[in-house]
Amino acid sequence: MTINYTHLRFDGLFAGVALGWLQCFHPGALRLTNHRRSALCLCGLVLASGGFLLNQTDPRMYTVG
Repeated sequence: MTINYTHLRFDGLFAGVALGWLQCFHPGALRLTNHRRSALCLCGLVLASGGFLLNQTDPRMYTVG
């Protein structure tokens, strides 16, 4: 049984709210050039790597993952 604590997931909620705010109030900020798209993909891979490299019961998943 897995437990998803809400207070440990606010970073994802905040990221979604920030993207929505940018889209609504600064629509040009989300236009991606090739350089920005590559940087975004690299950041996404780095951020997602914790989910693939760490076990869900590992204590580091609550801080790094």
